[in-house]
Amino acid sequence: MKNKSLSMLFISATIILSSALMISAASAASLPGQKPAVRGTVTGINGTNLTVSNASGTVYTVDASNAAISKGYAGLNATTTTISAIEIGNQVIVIGTISGTSITATSIHVGVGLSNRGGKKPGTTINKPVTILGTVSSVNGASISLSAKNGNFTVDATGAKIIRRFGAAMQVADIQVGDNLQVEGRVNSTTTVTAKTIRDLSLQAKNGTFTGTVSSINGASFIMKTGKRGQQTINTDSNTIFKKNNQTASSSDLTVGAQIMVNGVWDRTNKNVTAKTVNIIIRIVPISINGILQSINGNALTVTGNNNTTYTVDASKAKFTYKGGRKGDLSILQANDKVQVVGKHLNGSNDVNANMVRDLSKTYIKPATGSSTPTSTPQ
Repeated sequence: MKNKSLSMLFISATIILSSALMISAASAASLPGQKPAVRGTVTGINGTNLTVSNASGTVYTVDASNAAISKGYAGLNATTTTISAIEIGNQVIVIGTISGTSITATSIHVGVGLSNRGGKKPGTTINKPVTILGTVSSVNGASISLSAKNGNFTVDATGAKIIRRFGAAMQVADIQVGDNLQVEGRVNSTTTVTAKTIRDLSLQAKNGTFTGTVSSINGASFIMKTGKRGQQTINTDSNTIFKKNNQTASSSDLTVGAQIMVNGVWDRTNKNVTAKTVNIIIRIVPISINGILQSINGNALTVTGNNNTTYTVDASKAKFTYKGGRKGDLSILQANDKVQVVGKHLNGSNDVNANMVRDLSKTYIKPATGSSTPTSTPQ
């Protein structure tokens, strides 16, 4: 009887010990009795640091450098693994010390609440929403390569809503290498995202207008020096409209040193403008010419200035005077006379609209008694 009691006692102890071991094993896998610092979705991975977004959208930075990491469905059949097994889009439970939105993790479990039906690998999550901030490294049709803090991504922009910084519509063709993008979409794999919305943070919402001076020209592009925005690269194409003082012009009218006004889409990151219109501003400025009258054709005069520049002068509205200032008319002018022409012209142009022509070769002589016709003396 005594031996039977001892046997029963031994069996009971064995059952209790086995139960304890089973509970301990379950504890390691399912983390019972431990309050998670955060439950959520992995949105970024950078070395041993994770970013995790919870159900309310709060984003936490997790230091996983010393964390024990396990993977499995809700702690069942969980296996020990490393941070390299964690993928963007995975659901996780993070346990550790939390300070604000920073967590120093002691343990991380991957695969929380995921079903293993249909042959899916426990812990692997696809078709999860993500938001990525990054810089464009290349654009190939609707495929955009994006470099972000948490890695490099391939973004499929097919069907995506693409907008500028403040919400104005744009096209994928407007995106440039170096632009900063905010991409919202769903992750298809570790590094592939199908975009729902792409916001180009480098492009302004509206067309910008810039004024400045052309400093160099290279084919269909030129450098413009502006007062407020420094140097900007202006890109033109077959759709760019050129004007000169608001009159129809062409790209061939553009010269280094020209004053211009450009309207187009500004990329503030790359400091360039895709121009819609380029207006060459030619200012009307005063001019005074001293030179030799070469020819007279009606009201059109040809004058070679003392600087050896030949000017075409419209004298139709000009006043004519002798050397001393006495009023005369067109008839006092003769070829080879020394003349002074005062008027206005477009800056850089040799066409002059004269308001005064003075014949420096003729001096007025008062008419003799009984004559009404003045004479002149060549100088």
